[in-house]
Amino acid sequence: MKGQRVIREAALVSILVLAFALPSVVSAQVLPTSLGEVKEAKRTAKTITRAPTGSNATSQSNNGVIFVLTDPPNAEIAINGNRVANAINGEFRRELRAGISYAITVSAGSAYEPITRTVIPRRGASEVVRVALVSKYGLVRIGPVLDGAKVFIDGKQVPPDKIELEKESNTVKLDNLVPGEHKISYQHPDYVPLERVFEISPSSEYIWTFNPEPATVELMVQTDPETTVYVDGEPKGTTTKDGSLKRTDIRLGTHVIKLVKDDFEEYSEKKEFKYREPVRIEKRLVPIPTSAEFSDDFDVPNPDLWTMPPSGVKFVGGRLQFENATALCMPTKIRYRDFEMHFHLKLESAAGAAWALRIRDSNNFYLFYLSGPEGRFPSGRFCIYIVRNNQFDPAKPFQSSPIIVKLVRGGQYDINITAKGNIIDHQITSAETGKSENLGFFEDPNNTFLLGGIGFRTVDREKFSIDDLWVRPR
Repeated sequence: MKGQRVIREAALVSILVLAFALPSVVSAQVLPTSLGEVKEAKRTAKTITRAPTGSNATSQSNNGVIFVLTDPPNAEIAINGNRVANAINGEFRRELRAGISYAITVSAGSAYEPITRTVIPRRGASEVVRVALVSKYGLVRIGPVLDGAKVFIDGKQVPPDKIELEKESNTVKLDNLVPGEHKISYQHPDYVPLERVFEISPSSEYIWTFNPEPATVELMVQTDPETTVYVDGEPKGTTTKDGSLKRTDIRLGTHVIKLVKDDFEEYSEKKEFKYREPVRIEKRLVPIPTSAEFSDDFDVPNPDLWTMPPSGVKFVGGRLQFENATALCMPTKIRYRDFEMHFHLKLESAAGAAWALRIRDSNNFYLFYLSGPEGRFPSGRFCIYIVRNNQFDPAKPFQSSPIIVKLVRGGQYDINITAKGNIIDHQITSAETGKSENLGFFEDPNNTFLLGGIGFRTVDREKFSIDDLWVRPR
């Protein structure tokens, strides 16, 4: 092919299995080659502008000096058909008899077409012959350069040290391509792979340019509000108030999509993300089921019903007693949303008592602390803490209010609790007076815990016991 021509790519579809590792299981994808432009032209010789470095002085007055400047720099020099030497650093010098015609042939093996020039040296003068050979092989430049991309020729990766980056043109240079048909691929994990078959002509060069297209697919999720979306275990965001989330950066291949929301059953689904085929997941989450009524009168100790801490809790005289119980004691595997609860409380000291509600796990729950005259707040307070990761400061309750009922050593009380949504209401009845008093009204504006179990522990110096416990869903 002569001159310069432009081959515009049509929509070419090829089955390409990515040869590089992605952070997911990548299956064979049917991908069109990225649209681009290929320009082909005959290779041209370089222009040699440098001057000789050797001396132009002659040893005899009848001689002249011939300088041959070459590219490639180690080209072979022959004079009148006889090999003389190789150029050194692109330069050959020879003193020859003046007035005689010489055929200077420059060659560089089978990869280049040899060139012969005729020179006639002049007496006492120097002649400069500049010869840049043109490669018989093909040259392909690919641009723009994508940092981290790999090049494959006929299915084999080109070693990085064999790839030349041309900063000026921002291209990858592939030289010494044997004429004939070659499949060239330019692959980067973040972009749609580039691939086409070239018919390489002798001594031709090609510039292959393209617009990098991200190798990602859009994911649309429609589910419950405030649901965290995971892709292969990596969080990708939380749904908005209308339950939607959109991501445009999901790589091609097979991925596991997981939807997670507190107090709801997790949902997961494996999806195939194909080129230019957006994935949409619409799923309403299923609320975690609540437990049936739970009760224990402790007349017969039944530790199998309870998750007991290592110390601080024991069954005594038909009651469950707490002293220095710094970890939760709770019925095993029960959980409620809206519920009613009752227990009989006996203060073994006047320090008070504490219980936990909506226990998500042993480290996350609401904690209610009833402090008596021997407790942390001697004036008598009902304190509420929102415990996260088992961290809370007893001196800094989320909410605190004074109590009316008198707390005394040996005093007995009925505690009644109603929980509905983010509101938890407490009533206390003293056995001494028989009068029911409001203990505390709590509303969590952040809806921190809406599902969980119940339990008991100590906060400070409390020693108390419970009996006649029941919890029933509403």
